[in-house]
Amino acid sequence: MPPPATPVEPVTAIIDAFRTHDIVALSDAHGNRQSQLFLESLVRDPRFPTVANDIVWESGNARYQDRMDRFVRGEVVSEAAL
Repeated sequence: MPPPATPVEPVTAIIDAFRTHDIVALSDAHGNRQSQLFLESLVRDPRFPTVANDIVWESGNARYQDRMDRFVRGEVVSEAAL
């Protein structure tokens, strides 16, 4: 049986994950100010740029999901629509 989970400092844990994984995915509760402030503190941490090369930040709206799905599938979607 694995040992029980123990709390860790979250910014350090995520930075450590970047050291050992090629991709680190994070999620946030859209519109949740506490979550946004945490992510902001993560990317402002001086250790962050030493471990992360690229950042993809999704900030979509469900209203445009069909349009984005068509774009991802390679269908023609005008730049104005995007």
